Amino acid sequence: MLVTIRTTPVGRTFIVDGTTYTSVFTFSYLPGSVHTISADSVQTVAGGTRYLWTGWSDTSARTHTLEVGTRDSLITATFRTQYGLTTNASPSGGGVITPPGTTYYNVGDTATASAAPNSGYAFTGWTGSITATANPVRIVMSAPKTATATFAPGARIVVQTNPPGRTITVDDSAYAAPKTFDWLLNSVHTVATTTPQQLAGSVRYLFTGWSDGGALSHSLTVTKDSTITASFTTQYYLFTAAGPGGTVSPGEAWHNAGDSVTISATPDSGYGFIEWQGTGTGSYSGGSATARIVMQGWIVENATFGALLPAPTLAGLANGSTGVTPTPTLSWRKYAGATAYLLQVSSDSLFRTAAFDSATITDTT
Repeated sequence: MLVTIRTTPVGRTFIVDGTTYTSVFTFSYLPGSVHTISADSVQTVAGGTRYLWTGWSDTSARTHTLEVGTRDSLITATFRTQYGLTTNASPSGGGVITPPGTTYYNVGDTATASAAPNSGYAFTGWTGSITATANPVRIVMSAPKTATATFAPGARIVVQTNPPGRTITVDDSAYAAPKTFDWLLNSVHTVATTTPQQLAGSVRYLFTGWSDGGALSHSLTVTKDSTITASFTTQYYLFTAAGPGGTVSPGEAWHNAGDSVTISATPDSGYGFIEWQGTGTGSYSGGSATARIVMQGWIVENATFGALLPAPTLAGLANGSTGVTPTPTLSWRKYAGATAYLLQVSSDSLFRTAAFDSATITDTT
């Protein structure tokens, strides 16, 4: 019986009974005879191409036995084609390339290569199968390819902010600081930032200056390894509000972190101040109309006021009475809505000495 063994793509090798064959081969075997067929899992050829065995058409293992039947048969070994990307650095000590050496990819895959300069060098571009300055660079693997990263003498520049994390712009690209750059010696770059920079609505940062003395946006010439810092002042927002019957100061405004701010509540005519209700680190809550707060974060301060009520009219004894017995009985008319009464008794009209002083009386006698 005829047994034909082939590969796809054509030209790959396979092994039958210990002998290696290439491409298509037809064998003449007796029915019932048993033979061993196999294929290497990886087949690499010169020029950066390799083939990965993926299966036999009879679904058998990579190495398996075949018992010849009573009919002619065709068996196919299938392989996946891969192309190699070979990376290099020029000069060899100029930097580190990822991935290093040769890495294989399926046909049509997109490979990514990146170059990290060593100290004293700056990346300048890619040569070989591609010509590009992007780093990292994306390469479509339509054939075996090479990518050589070229480097030249350079310096490492760190652009940072105080506090960290503010936005900087370098050569028209925005970054969150700090950001490290490897630039060619004597190259010129633009560094900038924006002001104010606001976060979450109640925190913002005001630019105060660059460590190199440059303007908000300025040019930088690379001469050596260096660090430049953009400094900012942190500010927090103070929200103040007055309930009916009064006013507060100051109004809503931004304040520098750590500032001490005096808040004041002033009741309208016929009203009295009740309390401040504060929220946030450094805020104040209490019954003092004037208080100091420290801006350790955003703060909300709400002042409440209440209408002043006239004193109840005494019923049992008139105000200013003289010749009162040592143990008088006092009574007064109830005040609608009152839950407690303040009663003060003194022997002088200026109430310098109180004979009786209580704010917890709930009855009217």
